[in-house]
Amino acid sequence: MNRLLAIVLMMTSLTACNNQNVNNFERIDSSAKSVTVPVGSSGLLGGLKQSLRSNGWKMSVYKGASIIEGTMGKETSLQHYDTFNTRYTLKVAYQQVDTCIWDLRGYSIFDISLIDNQSGSEVFTIAGKDCDSTVVKKFDELVR
Repeated sequence: MNRLLAIVLMMTSLTACNNQNVNNFERIDSSAKSVTVPVGSSGLLGGLKQSLRSNGWKMSVYKGASIIEGTMGKETSLQHYDTFNTRYTLKVAYQQVDTCIWDLRGYSIFDISLIDNQSGSEVFTIAGKDCDSTVVKKFDELVR
């Protein structure tokens, strides 16, 4: 009986700590589902990439060339900017801090942003701490 109570209390304490703060700023252009993603596939990042692939996104890990142009001389005026081969960029910062009991996947602290490369604005952000599988489900709803 004490063992069962301990398990229930432990699961309740993990659930009480979960939170996701979602901000939706713009709509995704469904005719331009291409995104620059970070390199790698472990942990939460792997789940996010699987979600993008299953929702028809074209992924690239190369953003494009960095350009410096302008004039040099008495009044030097140079501009530096990046180019993109995709419409959107996915920025992901996360740290797995535990394992979720019910699916044995990661429990992470995370900060995710989808950025529109044409306008330079954020489309949506998700930040907080939760089971990776729950974060991926929420992300999946946003990128459909």
